[in-house]
Amino acid sequence: MVFLLLTSNRIIIKFILLTSLINYFYVDNTVSLCMKSGRAASLKIQELTETLLSLSTYTLHIL
Repeated sequence: MVFLLLTSNRIIIKFILLTSLINYFYVDNTVSLCMKSGRAASLKIQELTETLLSLSTYTLHIL
């Protein structure tokens, strides 16, 4: 029983890390593309920052 719990926690943590890594590259590429249009870039960066903050909060809540 304990082994299953530890295994499921490892899977969840790996999933969260993988999701965070994917989000990091997505944000990096999106910001690079948006930099060509000033105002749209600042709005997109704000939106992505809020998304990352909510993801971090969710991750801490799970752990």
